[in-house]
Amino acid sequence: MLPEPVPTDKRKHPRIDVNVPATYRSASLTLDTFAVNLSQTGVYLRARPADPVGTEVQLSLSFGRTTLKLSAVVAWSCPGGMGLRFRELSRDQRLALANFLIARFCRG
Repeated sequence: MLPEPVPTDKRKHPRIDVNVPATYRSASLTLDTFAVNLSQTGVYLRARPADPVGTEVQLSLSFGRTTLKLSAVVAWSCPGGMGLRFRELSRDQRLALANFLIARFCRG
């Protein structure tokens, strides 16, 4: 009998595939790009070049008529993009993000 596979994704919140316009701003870099996947706690952006891990950033995500402005930190980067972890979301930001994710998840 084969052992059960060990899950490699340890995220608490699932990521939802998206194609959301995003504006990324750090002290050294400004990018107009797209969010590829999104969760309640973070986002993966297409980005070339990418900032180093630990960089503090401001991020704007455009959900149709709504633009959500968030503070984040680069959690990891690779040649094609960056994973960002959101920082100190307000109640309104958490609700806007949750509503978008629920609507997107329900669409399948």
